[in-house]
Amino acid sequence: MPKVERNQRTLIAYATKSGVTGESAAIIAEVLRDTFHYEVDVVDLKKNTNPPLRDYRNIFIGSGIRMGRWYGRAKKLLERTDEHHNIIIFLSACSPVIPRNIMQQCSSILSMF
Repeated sequence: MPKVERNQRTLIAYATKSGVTGESAAIIAEVLRDTFHYEVDVVDLKKNTNPPLRDYRNIFIGSGIRMGRWYGRAKKLLERTDEHHNIIIFLSACSPVIPRNIMQQCSSILSMF
């Protein structure tokens, strides 16, 4: 596989309680690697709460949803990103509807950029 430039590296970081968000992260990573030939690192935020972001251009942040809120580890990681990152958020919930407060939380954090 050809060497991927630093700005093409992708981080998929996730917070999960039951493991479903981790399974989703693994599927996303597989598609990015196999179909698009991205260099992808997958990080469980429970095991690594502070992954270095400087080496990544693309950052996927995944979180489970409990009682209408996403997990703090994922939210804290999102707050550490800056305008140099392409941010992609994915959520896992037992409900197919994303609660309004989740959209408001994401919008307020992303509005800083």
